[in-house]
Amino acid sequence: MMRKLLRDIRYNRRHANLVDGFILSLKNIEIVRPYHNSILIRYDSLSELKRFQKEEPETLKWISDYVKPGDVFYDIGACLGQYSFLAAKKGANVAAFEPSFSNFHALTKNIFLNKFQDKISPFMIALSDKTELKFFSYKNLKPGTSHHKLSDTRSHLSVPVLACALDDLKLAEPTHIKLDTDGHELEVLNGAKETLKTVHSLMVEIDERKDNRDIFDALKQFELLNKYQRLTDYTYNYLWVRR
Repeated sequence: MMRKLLRDIRYNRRHANLVDGFILSLKNIEIVRPYHNSILIRYDSLSELKRFQKEEPETLKWISDYVKPGDVFYDIGACLGQYSFLAAKKGANVAAFEPSFSNFHALTKNIFLNKFQDKISPFMIALSDKTELKFFSYKNLKPGTSHHKLSDTRSHLSVPVLACALDDLKLAEPTHIKLDTDGHELEVLNGAKETLKTVHSLMVEIDERKDNRDIFDALKQFELLNKYQRLTDYTYNYLWVRR
């Protein structure tokens, strides 16, 4: 582990013009690693680096096979931006939605790190079924963390946010959507009924411990092409394409 860490540190030093405020300690390490296809991702901890090294090969293949230059790619639940950058590298114009302030901060850093300011538009917005005030509850405040929750009630680690229906935003019509909102997918789809009319393909994360019939009903206009198991026994990525 230490040998690998030293390699990462040397990589950072070679890219010092791309990285500001490099800090080295055993508890707080900011490192930059190539992620995929020469894309650089800034990580703020070793645990975060280890987690994000576990790529989703089906998502990479979907972007490689389907995204074309000039397409519009919505990355809903962008986190640090890995898939936004892959789509931008393919020539797509990307809208990256990430409501967590810590993830959004890291996402924006990575956009500048990869010089994608003209290709990726980041939005610190929580998407839902309608535009209204809700509470965004954090699992914790570390960058790269998932499984935050959007709800109607306040918790000990929550902040009020303006949740938005995708249809209300009036952005460029998407060609492809990646949707990973940790259990809030149905609400996002219900707020995007007009937006979905132009979409060619969608990759949606589904937790199979829940009753997901409403998600399948919402996507009847599409054909389910593939289903891929993720790292857990009950979570899958589903790929839909327009019939």
